[in-house]
Amino acid sequence: MAFIITGLISLMMIPAGLPFPSTMVFFILATNLLVAFYSLAFHKTAIALFKTNTKKEKKKIADYVFMYIAILFSGLNHLVQSVLDRQPLIINKLIALLFILILSMQLITSGTIFTY
Repeated sequence: MAFIITGLISLMMIPAGLPFPSTMVFFILATNLLVAFYSLAFHKTAIALFKTNTKKEKKKIADYVFMYIAILFSGLNHLVQSVLDRQPLIINKLIALLFILILSMQLITSGTIFTY
């Protein structure tokens, strides 16, 4: 159900010229990039926000769907930020900037692969 909702949301990117399965990858990378920018300034808050969205008690199907959407859209960033949490502040921010650069390159690559 989470993939269906993600697919429906990513259908909005079809007018940009991307075929459907690739729009999901583009959408996931774009969302992870936004969360990475947020976690550059608010590192601990981004980790706590992910844990809150995924670890709380589930009572309805909608809670499970939201949990899987949170994992899909910010899981990659959470894994990187969890590793960076153990590093000193300067190294943490430098590697976080490198991670943002890599995500940006992947986003551009996935957006332009079908235009040439």
